[in-house]
Formats: sequence, C-alpha cells, structure tokens
Amino acid sequence: MKHSFYKTIKGRFLLIVCSLIIVLSIGIITFTYVIFYNRLENNVIHSTDSSLSLLANDINKKLSDIYSYAQWCQNNNTDIINYIKTSPSSPSYGRITTRAKERMDEEYLRNPAHTYMQRVIIANSEREDFLQYTSSYYSISRPMVKLITEFSYYETAMSESSCTLNCGLQKSPLGRTPTDCFPVIQPIKNLYSIHDIGFVYIEISPRLLSDTVLEYTTLADSLPLYFTIGDATYLIKENQLEKLSDHYELLKKNRKKLSNNGHQYLEIHKKGKTQRLVTIPLETEHCYITQTIPDELFHQQLQSYLFLIVTILFLLLLLGTFLYFLLARLVNNPVTALNNRLTCIAKGDFTKDAAIEWENELGDIGRSINKLSADIQDLMNKRIEDEKEKKDYEYKMLQSQINPHFLYNTLNSIKWMAITQNAPGISEMVTALSRLLKNIAKGSKTIVTIQDEFSFLDDYFLIQKYRYGGAIRLEYKIDDKELLANKILRFTLQPIVENAIFHGIEPKGCEGIITIHLYSDDKTKIKIDITDNGIGMTPELIQKILSEDEPDKSQFFRDVGISSVHKRLQYTFGSTCGLFIHSVPGKSTTMTVTLKNTLEEGTLECTSY
Repeated sequence: MKHSFYKTIKGRFLLIVCSLIIVLSIGIITFTYVIFYNRLENNVIHSTDSSLSLLANDINKKLSDIYSYAQWCQNNNTDIINYIKTSPSSPSYGRITTRAKERMDEEYLRNPAHTYMQRVIIANSEREDFLQYTSSYYSISRPMVKLITEFSYYETAMSESSCTLNCGLQKSPLGRTPTDCFPVIQPIKNLYSIHDIGFVYIEISPRLLSDTVLEYTTLADSLPLYFTIGDATYLIKENQLEKLSDHYELLKKNRKKLSNNGHQYLEIHKKGKTQRLVTIPLETEHCYITQTIPDELFHQQLQSYLFLIVTILFLLLLLGTFLYFLLARLVNNPVTALNNRLTCIAKGDFTKDAAIEWENELGDIGRSINKLSADIQDLMNKRIEDEKEKKDYEYKMLQSQINPHFLYNTLNSIKWMAITQNAPGISEMVTALSRLLKNIAKGSKTIVTIQDEFSFLDDYFLIQKYRYGGAIRLEYKIDDKELLANKILRFTLQPIVENAIFHGIEPKGCEGIITIHLYSDDKTKIKIDITDNGIGMTPELIQKILSEDEPDKSQFFRDVGISSVHKRLQYTFGSTCGLFIHSVPGKSTTMTVTLKNTLEEGTLECTSY
C-alpha cells in the first residue's frame, strides 16, 4: 500500500523533528532568559541588600553610642547640672567645674564611638564659660557659646525631642580651620523643672561613615556608596563626604519594596543613564545609606548566559540531526510496538490491538498481525469445543460401562432368593439396585465428594456380596474423616472394585477381602488404596491396563475402562494425579487413586463436559 509523503514514517518524523527543534529552541531560549535575568536581578539586589544591611547596622551602632553620650549629658549627671546652674562668681565654682569636667571626660573616653565625636561642648546659653572636650591637640580662644547659639539650626535642634542628624553636614567655625561635621545639639533641663538650663553640642566627624565603609572592603573597593540626609545626598569617599549636584536625583520610578524594614530598590538617573540602587534607612530619621548596582555587573553575566544559549542551541541542532538520520532509518518505536504485540500473542493474549494499525507501511503489518491473532483464537476455540465433545463422549461411554450381564444376573439372583428363601436380603438388594441405577442416571456432574462416591460403592458392593453368597467383604480404613469432603470424579472406584472382584478374587476361588484405605501423605495430595487378596497381576499386564493400547476383545478390561479412569483423573487433576498399580502375583493387588487436596487448595468446581 502506497502512502503520501506526509503519511509515511519518514515524512512525519522529519516534520516532527524539525518542528520540535524550532519550538524547543525558541521556548528554551525565551524561558531560560527570563528566568535567568529575573534570578540574576534578584540575587544581585538581595546580595547588595545583605551587605548594605551589615554596613547600616554598624553605622547605627556608632550613632547610638554617640546619642547615648548626649542623653547622659542631658539627664543623668548631677555634676553637669550643678556646673550649669553654678555662677562663676560662686566660691564653689572651681571645684564644681573641675568635678563636672572630670565626669565629662571619663564618660567620653568610655564611649565606644568617642573617636568620632571631634568636639563636645556643654554650656549655659546665658553665660560665656563652657566645658569642652576636643580631639584636636590645640585650642583657640573664641566665644564658643555665642557662636553656637547663633547657628541657623540652633533653635530647630534644641526643639528636637531626640538626637538626629537633621542639621545636615555643616562647616564648623569653632576650630582653627573650618571642618565638616554633623552637629548634634540637645537641651539640658533642670532636674525639677521642664525649663532648659543649658545645652550639649556634639560634632560628629564624617569619618564615622567613611571608616565604617572602609571596614567593608568589598563594598568600598567595588561600588560607590551614598549617604542621604533629608534632601541632600553625599558620596562617601575615603575621609570626606562629597555633596552631589542637583542633576543627580533620586527617582521614585519602579520602586520595589525589598522587606518590611523599609529597604527599597530604586532607580537613579545620572548623566542620561539609568542605574539601579538599593537604599536602607538608618535608625536616625531621614537618613539613608545607598549603594548602586552598575549595569556592567548584569552585562557580564548576560554575556556568559548568551554564550551558554548559543551552545545549547548548537547542541540541539546536532541532536535533532542525529536523531533524524538514526531513528528515521530504524523506526524503532513502531517496530518495538509490533514486537511487543507478538510477545503478547505468544503468551496467549489474542485480543485485537487497534494501536498497531497505523496509516503507514508498518500499519499494514499490524493489521496482518491482528488478523493472524484472530485466526489463531478461532482455531483454539474450535479445538476446545472438540475436546469438550470428546470428554462428553467419554463420560457417556463410562456411564454405559455397567455390564448388561450384571443387571441380568442380579435380577436372576433376586428371583432365586424370592423363591427359595423368606429372607430380608431380597429387600436390601432391590433397594441397593434402585439407588445404584438412580445414581447412574442422575445429573451431569462429574465431580462429587469422596463420601458420595463411597455411598455409591456401598450400594454396588451390597449387590455383589449377595451374588457371591457373602464370600467377599468390603472394609474401609479412613485416617481422617475430614478427607471425605475432598472431591473425586464420579464412577472412579466402581470399575476398580469390579475389576478386583471379577479378575482378582473370583479366579482365586477363596474368600475375598477388599480394603479401601483413605489417607493423605502430604498437604497437596489425597490417596485411596483399593487392595484385594486376589491372583495379582504381572508388570506387563499392569502396563497394558494403564496404557492407551487396547487389550484383546476377549478381556473385560476394555469394558470396565481402567485406562479411562486413569486418563480422566489426569485430565481433571493434573499429570501428577491418576491411577497407580502395585501387585504381587498370586497374593494381592493394590490400585492407588491419587487426587489433589481440594480442601487445602480451594473448592474444585463441579463442571460438565
């Protein structure tokens, strides 16, 4: 069957491989680029935020130490308050001043951040005298109190409820040369009133920021840092702060919140270029520390990523080409499916599989395999029907195997006993014969319990016992009565007992004893031994009885069907079961019926053939 190119395996495979490579390439490149860029941006931002947080915590710690010193000067020392309240004309002024200065210096030197307090002044705003501690090795004579109170930010700072850096970066005029500092001014109040009685003035050196930045060498060496107070932004350099011009503005565009503590990701515009930055608020209000993230950091990573993308694309193209030339020629998937289907057929699964009937060359093979499977299934069904008919025929033949002469002789015996005797035996024989004939004619079940088979055998033997004038006996030996519930084929024991009477005991001409022994030698098998004290058999005769070869027509074994019993047992219970004969010529014969233990393996269903 010819197929158009797009319906052939080769054509479809070519189309699928080309489409798959194109779609995968575009999808992988797009997806991975978006994922990579977002993760790169997040990683860089969060890495910068983590480093900057460490820096901000160190700055906050130092500022907190300085503010603690200012609060100590404000509220916690009576020596400072006594100094401010004592007039210079007082006799104790010198002693109080000395004591206040000692306490001031002692607390100053104990403070961890004292190296960044380049000048501390405590004074009464209404007097000219003051207490001072400065890190300079020299001092000058200037009206410090007057200069401080005349600062433009003095009143604003005095009204602040807590220490801040809202005064911004200022030039201090109190030294020999003006120096940059962050002035902090806080009022000193009377212990027993709310009125201001003085002030504490502290100059914080910009080195607090620059020295802290230098401790974090990875930040200081790589990226610039900025310090923002209010609306003013400063670039942190080695030992100073450089105020940025107005054209450098913080843009609120694309603001992203990084955490709940106020950390933010912003964009800035500088000289026509857009840059990213991370800003963290300090514990002092209106103060922020900021670090930029240059585009070069992203560009370097993206270049490496683009090289990786090109490599992946090239490998995908190679892989697609290889798969096309290899798999298009081998067509492994359809062939594998066909092989699997053949394996299922070999295991006995003959159901039709529409999945292998493709619209291509291999689909034709699949349709042929399904047709072959259906033909095999039909052939097997026909064979099963033939075997069923054969077994039905064998069973019907078995039912007709009771010798007509037996019925004739039985009726003559009943007649003779009725004329010559007035005995109850007549009633017993008639009753036994009635049950026997009824058992033969009833139902189509081929499997009964051993108990039922023994009952049938008792009826048969009762008739034979009267026939032989009591010269034969039937004895039972049952090891376990529970074994009577096991299953056996109907008419299994009767042919064996009949054979023992006619061809074992009768030719010997003596009293006959037939013993039936029911026992189990393991959990899987049950055995019934039928032993007679007759003339026995030769090994050749035993072999002939059990084989498929028919004896001579003059022999009775063909009629009673001993070989048929053996074959039916094997058909029903398996090759390990059946009829086994052991005989001692001139003494005895034992025929052993071996059955499956259906009590252990589950109930064997009674079936009709």
